[in-house]
Amino acid sequence: MFKKILFLLIFITISSCVFANGCIMPDYSYTGEITLPEQKAVLYWDGNQEELIISTKFNLDDLTNIAWVVPIQSSVKPVIEEADETLFFDLLDLFDNDNSYYSKGDGFAMAESAQYGVQVIETKTIDIYDLTILKADNSQALLNWLTDNNFYFPYNKINVLDYYVNNALPYYFVANKINLENKFPNYKVTTAEKICAYSVAEKVKDELYYSDQLFEQLDDLIYFFMGDTSICNNVDANVATLLTEVNLGMSTPLKYTFTPATPTYPMHMTSINEGKTNVSLFVIGDTPFKDKTSLLTYEDYIFSAGSLQSYGYEEKYVTKLYFDDNTTALTGDSFFVEKEFKPYVPQNGSGWWLIKLFFKFIFTGPFGMWLW
Repeated sequence: MFKKILFLLIFITISSCVFANGCIMPDYSYTGEITLPEQKAVLYWDGNQEELIISTKFNLDDLTNIAWVVPIQSSVKPVIEEADETLFFDLLDLFDNDNSYYSKGDGFAMAESAQYGVQVIETKTIDIYDLTILKADNSQALLNWLTDNNFYFPYNKINVLDYYVNNALPYYFVANKINLENKFPNYKVTTAEKICAYSVAEKVKDELYYSDQLFEQLDDLIYFFMGDTSICNNVDANVATLLTEVNLGMSTPLKYTFTPATPTYPMHMTSINEGKTNVSLFVIGDTPFKDKTSLLTYEDYIFSAGSLQSYGYEEKYVTKLYFDDNTTALTGDSFFVEKEFKPYVPQNGSGWWLIKLFFKFIFTGPFGMWLW
């Protein structure tokens, strides 16, 4: 089970921006490597409003100097909240027989933003994240804002920002940054804690890969490997544990609620980086869905029979889609439309028996019914 939840994907080493629904940017002081984060995402569409839930995993040796930007197509300001990560567990339980996923500081500055043509709509803190919701008049203005807030964006990829800023549909930009001081005020994370967390996360991930049942002992595994790793001897255990959870993709997921023209998932921003990437997405709604841009490939759907009502979803179906290709193929965002499907028919019970009986009568007559 937990192999599915962690989506143990092949990591791709890159040098600038990575994130399947946005762009991760180190600040200029960061000189290490960043590898492709694992991604779990859920999209819920009620016919008018979309909820997009994202849980991120970062694979780098310094989790305190990165940010990511998520473009949101919406007619109104998106609302951002903490989400319940157990939703991912329940969704994967619905597809339990499928093994396809086994390959699987400071806040942003607000001063002088107006002169750059970037409007800061809102700033807020959720758990370990500092978030800023932006609108931009032009791509250069947005690039300047990011640069002045010490986050690298490759200038030769400004055409990707053009896609959003110059789009006929309105886009917001949500800039997120990890800030551990939200949980540990005035505490400066040490290099030893960063190295400890990275090392422990890799060991825990290996154990979970070979034994699903160990997920129930996740905390015990973290504490065990912290005690068994010499670099962890003189670190703050609470800080190192939090960093380990972020490395494992078990940090607080974020829920974006907004009103797009049609259900959508941001993909084009990822084309900023080079290499191969993997996206896994569950779309919840009254019907199965497909990506009309064909970026995300339809894989399967399931009749959920309201099993997600505890999360406030009055859904009927969950559709599973994926992307596994080079980022150069991400020429735009994904937009979803209803997929043609055969209505759900119970496979067991008297209802199914009566349907079979009806067709038997039509094709064989009473005599055939008696033989049957």
